[in-house]
Amino acid sequence: MRARLSALVEHGLLERVRYRTNPDWYEYRLTQAGLDLFPAILTIKAWADRHLLSPDEPTLQVRHRTCGTELTPIVVCESCREPISATDVEYG
Repeated sequence: MRARLSALVEHGLLERVRYRTNPDWYEYRLTQAGLDLFPAILTIKAWADRHLLSPDEPTLQVRHRTCGTELTPIVVCESCREPISATDVEYG
């Protein structure tokens, strides 16, 4: 566990911060790079829940604080806000 946290700190996704109330303890906070990666992680989690877990296995529930609804990530076009899939894009 410690090696994984250290790797995330080394790659700039987390920062290690001392607790104010106990200087011997640390907490790990997302950096801007970590925050920017959140949508991708949420999407990968949803994919893994569908394709790697059996239907009877429990999954981590991620809920929107504002409305309490469980999140289902979707990728949308920034311009028109329509959902997109791999067949909806062109490269070049």
